[in-house]
Amino acid sequence: MKVLRLTDADDVGIALTPLAAGDALGLGDICALEPIAAGHKVALRRIEAGKAIVKYGAIIGQALQNMEAGAHVHSHNLGFVASSQEAIIGSDLKAGPPVVTPRSFEGYHRPDGQVGTRNYIGVLTSVNCSATVAKRIAAFFHEDRMAEFAQVDGVAAFTHTTGCGTASTGVGVENLQRTLAGYA
Repeated sequence: MKVLRLTDADDVGIALTPLAAGDALGLGDICALEPIAAGHKVALRRIEAGKAIVKYGAIIGQALQNMEAGAHVHSHNLGFVASSQEAIIGSDLKAGPPVVTPRSFEGYHRPDGQVGTRNYIGVLTSVNCSATVAKRIAAFFHEDRMAEFAQVDGVAAFTHTTGCGTASTGVGVENLQRTLAGYA
């Protein structure tokens, strides 16, 4: 799927990757009619001029011209129209059944048969440039400040020496992301 559509009522979807003319959108048999940048809107059906355009289940504007499915929808063919209708948010919400979570114990067993827990908040850094900030955040939560958080044992900074110049793809960054995810 190359386009995100949140609801079936949506007239437009969001290109998840750059689209070339002729690229299939992955939603039925619609193809891009022109190049569309990632993050931009694309028509998911024919839209008549003057019609309200829906994105993410909400009206975002009005079609300034007729558009075919697969057309780039942007400021050149989408206009803002002030509405006198008052928005009613959450009127269709209904309370669901109460969420019942099974009892569990997220601790560890000690060799002597006892159990223990550690509840630390980790401040993780994605680059070395933020290591000092992470350490200062952790140091801020000294014993006096932690008193009101009885369920938390402490705050720890997890830093590393990889810099901002690290390649954004490849084995190095994958290793770092896997390591950070292990802490989280």
